[in-house]
Amino acid sequence: MNRAKSEQQTSRRSSLWAVEILFLLGTLLSAQSVEVVGPEGAALLPLETRAIGGVTYCSATALRALLDGQRTPFRAQYRYTAPTGSVSLRVLGPQTEATLRMRIGSRSAELLGGGTVELAAPPLVREGEVWFPIQLLSELLPQLMGFSATYEVANDRLLLDWTQAVPPLVQLPEEAEPLPIPPRLELPFRSIPPAPARWVNLRPVLDPGHGGGDPGVQGNGLIEKELTLALARQIASIGTAMGVRCVLTRNGDQERTLQERLEAIERSNGTVLLSLHFNRSPSPSESGYRVVVPTLPPRGGRQIVPPAGIEATGGRDPFLESQRLAELIAQSLSEAGFVGKVLRLPVALLHRSPVPAVHVELGYLSNAQEAQYWSDSRTVQRAAEALWAALARYLPSGEGR
Repeated sequence: MNRAKSEQQTSRRSSLWAVEILFLLGTLLSAQSVEVVGPEGAALLPLETRAIGGVTYCSATALRALLDGQRTPFRAQYRYTAPTGSVSLRVLGPQTEATLRMRIGSRSAELLGGGTVELAAPPLVREGEVWFPIQLLSELLPQLMGFSATYEVANDRLLLDWTQAVPPLVQLPEEAEPLPIPPRLELPFRSIPPAPARWVNLRPVLDPGHGGGDPGVQGNGLIEKELTLALARQIASIGTAMGVRCVLTRNGDQERTLQERLEAIERSNGTVLLSLHFNRSPSPSESGYRVVVPTLPPRGGRQIVPPAGIEATGGRDPFLESQRLAELIAQSLSEAGFVGKVLRLPVALLHRSPVPAVHVELGYLSNAQEAQYWSDSRTVQRAAEALWAALARYLPSGEGR
């Protein structure tokens, strides 16, 4: 009896050793390094990488060692909170700085002050070390920080060049001028454009950002998820009064994943997407709206597939259509007395939307004065009228103006 038990324990230990040996062999075989070359062929630190699930990852420690502010003009800081699986990566450079907030196992990353971006693969933890997809360094950070990068997969080499002037997507907050006082809120913004014939094929999808356990930005007594829902409902109310059906990706305090939002867009048979958000900044003076369009056309040159019942108009380019809609939104918000600008950012929802899509950050809740404006329901009403006016003006290219 004891002999049989001893043999079982020995067999179990042998199996565990075999598993550990196989794991170590797999680690050794998958571990490698990528040569990193700076301007004029200058050799930088090699980047420790690992193939995980067919994706090349670099370790957070190696990334921080590479971007140490000495070998390159960039400095990286990261923090990993194991109990929650949250990772914060901050990169500082000569032109700007960017902070990404990520979660282990999720491809979505929050860009502080700029919405949600999508990674090629999720951050992972192996043996207590955080690993990022190398795309973070080869594609995303160059766009955000304003430098060029080329990843030569066949040669295991990454070329970085920060000497050429590349405008960063993330701009450092400037000393903001005092926020202008909006027009008299008791007066109507403007009449809705009297062209109902334009609206026959208009079916807006309104995406109130955040919800449920994800409150979004909070500041000066306001919560982003509540403001975005109130604004979306107000826009939908105006649309309904005009005989246009608007679809909301959420109509209550529910949390929606990126995939669930995309599925809601597909089911809606909508023709255009408006994603509503509010912003925050380390600078309490930062203010104004930000109308965000995608940085590049969707990969593979995907074109809009007109919803059922809509006559095809020659395969319109969703990137150009999104740009047109963004310009109309910025124009309409400005006419209503709001101040802001149009930005290009790699926002995940915009890149994957099957219809022209715009992400709007209506204001900074970290700015006490701006938050005070948004605590007034009349400001929400005015913004809803301005956004509806932009939607009512919009017609896809190729349709009669």
